[in-house]
Amino acid sequence: MVSKTEEDRVNSLEVQVDNGGGGAWEYLSLVRKLKLRRSDKVLKHGLALLNDDKARSALGTEEWTLYEQVAIAAMDSQCLDVAKENIKVLKKKFPGSKRVGRLEAMLLEARELWEEAEKAYSSLLEENPFDQVIQKRRVAMAKAEGNMSGAIELLNKYLEISRCLEGTCGNVCLPTNV
Repeated sequence: MVSKTEEDRVNSLEVQVDNGGGGAWEYLSLVRKLKLRRSDKVLKHGLALLNDDKARSALGTEEWTLYEQVAIAAMDSQCLDVAKENIKVLKKKFPGSKRVGRLEAMLLEARELWEEAEKAYSSLLEENPFDQVIQKRRVAMAKAEGNMSGAIELLNKYLEISRCLEGTCGNVCLPTNV
C-alpha cells in the first residue's frame, strides 16, 4: 500500500518531469520502488533517458534496471517493438539470464502467442518452480484467454506456493505438477 506521503511525492515528481523540470530518474525509481503501473509516463520518460547517451551513462549499472522497467511499460502500452528492442539489449548484456527469459515470455504473452508463452513460462518454472512472478503471469494469461477454470486452478497453485514461501505451512512445500 502506498502512503499518502509517497503518493504526493510521486505526483509532485510526475508534474515536475512532465513540465521539463528534471528528476526523471528519481521519478522512475520511485514508481518502481512503490510498484506502481504508470506505463505511459514510464515509457515516455524512460525512453528519454535511454536515448540520451550522457543521461544513460550516468545511471551506471542502474541502466539495465531502466531497460527492464521500460520494456515492461512498453508491453503494458502495446509498444511491442520498443519492448523487443529493450529486451534485445538486455539479452545481449545478460545472455542466458532467467530474468531476461521471463521478459521474453512476457513479450510472447503480450503478442497473444499463448502456446509459445506457456512453453516459455513452463521452461522457466522447471528451473525455479517457486518463481511467483511467473506463477502470477500464468494466471493472468489464462484469464486473458478466457480460461477462467484454468486461471482459478493456477491461482490456487500460486496461493499454495505463496503460503509455503511465507512460512505459513508447517513443513517444507514442494509444488506438485506445477
